[in-house]
Amino acid sequence: FARFFKFACYNKQSEQFNKGHDDMETTIGSELKRLRLLKGASQRQVEDSTGISNAYLSQIESGKAEQPSPRILHALADYYGA
Repeated sequence: FARFFKFACYNKQSEQFNKGHDDMETTIGSELKRLRLLKGASQRQVEDSTGISNAYLSQIESGKAEQPSPRILHALADYYGA
């Protein structure tokens, strides 16, 4: 959880710097998607295990939901073993 929380805080602080450098930017959503795929899980499987809707997971992973709450990050970190 601490890793995700630090990543989320760092990513938000560096948001202005990263604008225009999307090819170099790693977002919390892309990191969460990477971890989900490494685990071999679908968004539905994550939803079933965490109670976080697959629609919201999709928004997080695509960057449309830019600031997931600490509760959401904690649940995902527990699920992914991070």
